[in-house]
This record gives sequence, structure tokens and C-alpha cells, in this order.
Amino acid sequence: MFTKVQERTAYGEYIRQQANALINIDITHDYTYGRGVVDCAALGVPTIGSRTIEAQRSIWPTLAVEPGNDADLRYKVFMLLTNDALRDELKLQGETKCEYYSLEKSY
Repeated sequence: MFTKVQERTAYGEYIRQQANALINIDITHDYTYGRGVVDCAALGVPTIGSRTIEAQRSIWPTLAVEPGNDADLRYKVFMLLTNDALRDELKLQGETKCEYYSLEKSY
């Protein structure tokens, strides 16, 4: 099902790879801010991510999963890969909601 697992890489290369992704998965047990989720939102790449990621809960709450809930993760991956309209809707949602994290807003 997965065509590429992205290893750690330099930020510029990471952005180039993410910009070409259809979806992103960001699962962690840690509580984090979620820079990767925000990056993907700005790029228009819907992200399925842990409920422990603040940006995930803010940008795509319907795509948030409990870490370790593989059945929910699998279901959401399937829905995003098979439903173009849903993926497009969530892409636009991400592009809009990532504005909360802009440089201007952080001032």
C-alpha cells in the first residue's frame, strides 16, 4: 500500500518529496507541535496523524488517530486513497487552516 517511506533528510529535500505526495502519515506517541503536519497542510497534502500532535488536532481533526490504532489508520488511508473528492476537500481545509501557523499570526 505504501510506495515510499521517507527517512530523515535535509529540510529542502523533505519539502520536495512531500510536495509530490498524495497523502502523508505522521504517527508518534510523543506530544508535539506538528511542524510536519503544518508543512503538509501548506503543500496541500492531507495528513493522517496522531492525536498527540497539536497541529493534527487543529488542521485535520477527522484524520487524527490514537497511536497504535492500526485499524483506524488503515481505514483512513483507504478512505483518502479511494475518495478523490474527500482528499480534495481535506487538501483545501489544510491549505486554509495552516494560515493559523503563519509568521504573521505568530507575531
